[in-house]
Amino acid sequence: MVTETRLDSGMRLVYDAPSTAERRPAVVLLHERYGLVQATRNQVPRMVAEGFVACAPDLFHRAEVDMDAVARGEVRVSARLEDQLADLDETVAFLRNLPSVDGDKIGIVGFCATGLAPILYSARRGDAAAIVTFYGAVGGRQDGDEGALSAELTALVPGVSCPFLGQFGEIDHSHSMQNIRLFRNAMEAANKSYDIRVYRDAPHGWLNETMPGRYREAS
Repeated sequence: MVTETRLDSGMRLVYDAPSTAERRPAVVLLHERYGLVQATRNQVPRMVAEGFVACAPDLFHRAEVDMDAVARGEVRVSARLEDQLADLDETVAFLRNLPSVDGDKIGIVGFCATGLAPILYSARRGDAAAIVTFYGAVGGRQDGDEGALSAELTALVPGVSCPFLGQFGEIDHSHSMQNIRLFRNAMEAANKSYDIRVYRDAPHGWLNETMPGRYREAS
């Protein structure tokens, strides 16, 4: 059963585990720009059904804004990279304290606005078994121009210390195919273990089944 708790920092976190006495690998599921809403919570039991201990922390817990407006997409929250790193430290420590978790097998998955966070954690901490990004991290520079990766991503790629899986949509408005290629080239040049997949005719947010206009069941 999915359980909600609060960690020492005050950050909310939901989690669940398979019904087994065996220690299992774990996965941290990070939310989209809408915060810890139902779409993210839905991923927890799905991962549990696949045999993982799963949790989803609220990376926006410091924000002093109307979170209902954030959930509706009317307000954006920008979590500082250092804050995201601190939240992941606390989340991973929480998982390692669970008797059901194999502490050497913890993966991190970022979606949309949190797509850079798994890469950040792997590069800065060297302490993830695997990382995944869904339609995030590879957008253009802050001025909106395509053809260049962000300075943060460019700096982090050489430090990535575990296998990476990137999942992107072909018609995602938040990045171009050119930027996906640039990212792939950066991973290749740094001799990293990676798998990058692009889904045909898939828009941004294609895994979010609570948004029928974006959801692509086949992908």
